[in-house]
Parts: sequence; C-alpha cells; structure tokens
Amino acid sequence: MPSQFVNSFGLLLGTIGAFILFWRAYPQPSFDGSTAIGLEDNNIVEGTNLTVLDYKQKVREEREQYKRVSQCGLALLMIGFAFQFVAIWLP
Repeated sequence: MPSQFVNSFGLLLGTIGAFILFWRAYPQPSFDGSTAIGLEDNNIVEGTNLTVLDYKQKVREEREQYKRVSQCGLALLMIGFAFQFVAIWLP
C-alpha cells in the first residue's frame, strides 16, 4: 500500500475526528441536573412539561451522549495520527 494513501487516510480520519470534537465536545451545554431547591421528583419543571425526575434523566442521557461522541472523535483523531506515523515508514 503506498504511503501517500495511508497518509491521506490518516489526514481524513484526523479531520473527521477534529470536526466531531469541536461539534460535540466544545463548548458543552450545561449539564446541571438540578432544577431548584425543594422540588420533589414528581413536580413539573417550568417550561419543559417534564417532571423533575424525567428532567434529571434527560440531562444524564444527554451528558452520556456528548461523552460518547467526543470520545469517538478523539479516537478517530488518534487513529488518524497513527496512520500518518505509519505512512512515514512505508516505502
């Protein structure tokens, strides 16, 4: 396999990884799950039509989604760098 192809593939993976990181990792929205002092789990959060318990669950799910997507972007970036490094040593 020619080194130019491996290097180009690494650049492509790195570009996609950087795009994903800046699209989903920075800046992240506030994942503060608190609503207000003294609200019980079955109260409705104003403006959302969700109960406090549902709102906290939604915030947890969004936080996990952002974490998974940003880790995927970072992995693509690192794999892209690895391909570029390997391309240096190919004939």
